[in-house]
Amino acid sequence: MKMSFPILERAIVWFLNNTKVIPARLHGVKAGTGAHVEVLLLTRLTDKSWECIVRPGKKLRVGAEIVFAENLLSATVLECKEDGIVL
Repeated sequence: MKMSFPILERAIVWFLNNTKVIPARLHGVKAGTGAHVEVLLLTRLTDKSWECIVRPGKKLRVGAEIVFAENLLSATVLECKEDGIVL
């Protein structure tokens, strides 16, 4: 897409970004330890699974449970990847 902005100086470079981001950052605790866990949902894989970035991701293993909203919602780690975790 080419756009013209004649009132801007020539030295200014504009980048347009049309990526889609969902506002899905969840804060929870690891079941059993109570350790704080932050989950950023990236891609919905199925009705019940998401690819996520989790902090601290290195401490979570397959089978770990994360509890959100005072036990109203929970998630289980299904797979650990280098670029994300599947819940």
